[in-house]
Amino acid sequence: MEELVLPEKQVDVIVSEWMGYALLYESMLDTVLWARDHYLKPGGALLPDTATIFMAGVSKAGTSLPFWDDVYGFDMAYVGAQLHESALKTAVVAEVAGDAVVTETVVVKHFDLMRMAQVDVNFTSDFELQLKAGADGTVWCYGVVIWFDTGFTPRVCPELADNLSTSPHTKCTHWVQTLLHFRSPVALAAASSQEGLEANPSMPTPPVGSSMESPATCVKGKLTYNQGPRQRNLDVTLEYTPWRAGKPGHKEVVMFEV
Repeated sequence: MEELVLPEKQVDVIVSEWMGYALLYESMLDTVLWARDHYLKPGGALLPDTATIFMAGVSKAGTSLPFWDDVYGFDMAYVGAQLHESALKTAVVAEVAGDAVVTETVVVKHFDLMRMAQVDVNFTSDFELQLKAGADGTVWCYGVVIWFDTGFTPRVCPELADNLSTSPHTKCTHWVQTLLHFRSPVALAAASSQEGLEANPSMPTPPVGSSMESPATCVKGKLTYNQGPRQRNLDVTLEYTPWRAGKPGHKEVVMFEV
């Protein structure tokens, strides 16, 4: 596109399917924004015109680990453990079932494609994950799942606005979802179910989120996207800390390549 010479100096509409895994893998959005800045008429339409990245925590069922616990009657958990080590370096691109999501969904980043700058594709966003409303007892969270929506909003589609979602709660697309594993699972429970846990501070307790006896009420952290040094790839950094009653557990930082 950057080398193309169009017969018209400006156009009314730009349509592009630029989205990659976790939205920004493939680094194609830069080219779309370049085309917008060089060719789109004032008042013209960019389709889609918005993009939003979402995130939520997932249970063990959202990973491949249960499969390796029983492979036709054989315990191959060791293989699962080795794959988990690999997944702490390279994000897992796979379908995640909606019932494996154990926390509320949070918006990580929203892009207005009509107005954003190219530098905005690199970002850091804060997040806080709370256990899903209505969940009972303590739940183990094994990592986070990332997906995206792209919008054809009334601003550019006033008669037929629409939204493309890659959520685990909708019909699966070829983008599936992107899974970022925690180093170790985090125990989560609702705040209302943890009354009395701090009643005797003299008694030693495990770090917050590390056991069923010391669950966290939320996971706080930061998610960072950076375009990688190699063409098309994406570097994602996940920082996360379990919290309960203002007290943090162990902070972890994991760097992934998508």
